[in-house]
Amino acid sequence: MLREYYTNVIPIDIIDEIIKDYNSRNEYQTSTMNKADPGRSLFLILPYCQKLFDKELEYKSGNFYKHTRPYLPHTDFKINQGNEVNLVIPLQYTGEQASLVIFDQAWYNDSVTWCLNHGVIYFSVNTGVKGRPSDYPDVQFQTFEPIDNDFYSKYLTHENRDCYFGMSGVAFPFQPTSIMIFDNRLIHCTSNFKGEKLGLSLRFSLK
Repeated sequence: MLREYYTNVIPIDIIDEIIKDYNSRNEYQTSTMNKADPGRSLFLILPYCQKLFDKELEYKSGNFYKHTRPYLPHTDFKINQGNEVNLVIPLQYTGEQASLVIFDQAWYNDSVTWCLNHGVIYFSVNTGVKGRPSDYPDVQFQTFEPIDNDFYSKYLTHENRDCYFGMSGVAFPFQPTSIMIFDNRLIHCTSNFKGEKLGLSLRFSLK
């Protein structure tokens, strides 16, 4: 499945313009993630995204996000939108550099967020569900084994290791000027980090 990382794709002056656009907003959609619509930033960034594809990208959904806590394992795919391609654009971070963990495991239904040991959490877009991805038979490509301990120790120690039973994957550094591209049905989450990060997530179908 699609899962790629490109560095030095977006000029820093374009990154700066997009950050200015985000900071100019008067309000944000959620308090925990400080989400906002891409607005004009979509048109600033789209030419650089399109260069990485042979087919034309058709925009379906997207948002800015700014947060200080690692985000839980989730997907962003919506069957009625067909938004199967996710492009994550790191914009800015303070403190410790985070990574985006993209697992090998996939969820082909509408987007959910696994709440692990936290109890079910309400989200405005995703459906929060209890437990771990491995508790759900519809999660594809499970390993049925504990997650690799080295991978867990490097990226995921903010949750108990057992939360990632049956999982495997890769981690891409949250580095401005880069683009992370992956199949939107792959489960993904934020690595352990301390600080604050601002990014842009854009979701497309391919014409």
